[in-house]
Amino acid sequence: MVKPDIVSVSTILNRVREKGKKMRKGYFTVTGLVVVCLTMYFAGCEKKPTEVDSTPPAPPTGLQALPGNNIVNLSWNKNTEADLNMYRIYRAITSSTSFSKLTDIGASVTTFNDTEVTNGTKYFYKLTAIDKTNNESGYSDIVSVTPEPANTAPTASFSVSPISGDLTTVFTVNASASRDNEDPRDSLQVKWDWENDGKWDTDWSFEKVLTHQYSLADIYTIALKVKDTGGLTSCTSQVVYVAEDITPPIDVTDFRGRVEGYNIVLSWINPPDEDFTGVRIVRKIGDYPSDVNDGTVVYDGIGTTYVDPNLSSGVVYYYRAYAHDDVPNYSHGVTTRVIFHLFPENGYWNGPTTPGDYPDHRVRFEVQPSPQIWDFTISFPIQCDNSYGYFLGGAIKINISDMTFNNKHDWEGQFFYIYGEFTSDTTATGYYKYVYTHGPCSYTIRWKASKIGSTE
Repeated sequence: MVKPDIVSVSTILNRVREKGKKMRKGYFTVTGLVVVCLTMYFAGCEKKPTEVDSTPPAPPTGLQALPGNNIVNLSWNKNTEADLNMYRIYRAITSSTSFSKLTDIGASVTTFNDTEVTNGTKYFYKLTAIDKTNNESGYSDIVSVTPEPANTAPTASFSVSPISGDLTTVFTVNASASRDNEDPRDSLQVKWDWENDGKWDTDWSFEKVLTHQYSLADIYTIALKVKDTGGLTSCTSQVVYVAEDITPPIDVTDFRGRVEGYNIVLSWINPPDEDFTGVRIVRKIGDYPSDVNDGTVVYDGIGTTYVDPNLSSGVVYYYRAYAHDDVPNYSHGVTTRVIFHLFPENGYWNGPTTPGDYPDHRVRFEVQPSPQIWDFTISFPIQCDNSYGYFLGGAIKINISDMTFNNKHDWEGQFFYIYGEFTSDTTATGYYKYVYTHGPCSYTIRWKASKIGSTE
């Protein structure tokens, strides 16, 4: 702006007064107004213009980038400028020369999580500070990072064969089943502690299969430690038995099972071995037990009989008896099986109370003898119902065809009335009829079966 020539205030006032005389009215009013206006005008001409801030903040420092699973975590040091307004983040993908603005962050914030990233892709970041007059600082240092899934510890797993032996046994351990979510199996390292005493007996190795032999009889725990490429580890262990003696006793003999009432009774003869310490009997449904732990252990002792209670009617129970010593070394085991069927406590007679020919009343039962059993006897009670307590006459009919066996044609049977004698009936077909005229209303029917050709 060009200032006008400065004229004294008294000169201006004199000129105004001369003009005022001609106006006659409003002299003092006009004079006062002019004085005020002139005062403000000259005062304004003397004021200096306002200065504009053009100094930018310092570049941010301490920029860091930490990778995660489909995320990058950024952090930096806070600027100290009083007029700081915000930070601006720039990002480039795969190259540090093609940056573009990612986002602006408030001045009070010094972190940012970039979630618009892809695992396995390399990202570059840099940062500026901007003040309230929009002055932008220079760039911070450039950082680069590649997001990846978070590393998890491997899973240690191994097998050992055999699980028991003696001082001549070579035990083979195999850790090939160990795995990791991020690393292939071949990149995992392992080491072994043969006694699990905290002192590792081998160095780290990529070899997963190893052998070891013990010099003293004992129960040992083998420990395995697995390490992935990220340095994370996990451990597992297994027990092996090393004995001076690995020879088991011979099997028990004459192992049999039979149904008695609500139970299955097992019997056997123990072996004569001097180091024999007991018999373990394992029960299973569906098939014979394959080893000493395959099924339910129902007995382990030195006796020669066992009563197995609380069974389910109609189920085939498979048993294997193992003789063992105190190591324990177990024999191969011998088997038997029994179909357990609960006979009715009271097979109820619903027949007539006067002589005549009436439909027969049937009580069905099943028996599945073991191949080792040569004969067996089953029985059930039955009652008739009349007000006198006596059956008035007629016949009791029992349908032999209702009885099932593991091989019906290999067995011969006899029915027995509790007050009479066994009566042969080797056909195992049709009906067996017992005729009587008077007798008590409560009686027991018994069936005796023997394997055809048996000499026992």
